[in-house]
Amino acid sequence: MKKNILLTGANGFIGNNIYYFADKKKYNIISLIRKKNKKIQNYCISDLSNKIILNKKIKIDTIIHCAASDNETSFLRYYYNNILATKNLI
Repeated sequence: MKKNILLTGANGFIGNNIYYFADKKKYNIISLIRKKNKKIQNYCISDLSNKIILNKKIKIDTIIHCAASDNETSFLRYYYNNILATKNLI
């Protein structure tokens, strides 16, 4: 049976490499991304600083959280894009 992986940050460097590795291993990957990417299949466009809504019929076996932002100009933006995003994901 295929494992379902929820991957955040699939457009970033680390997340993108994990996406392609897991895709080669035939895992079922559901990616949470901010912007559409034609190379990524089975995605949901979402901003993790907001409430996340997924189809409850999909059973997630593993979460790989790679979404983050390190070039924020203010603490408040850093908080929303990193700390609050991780809290919402959990």
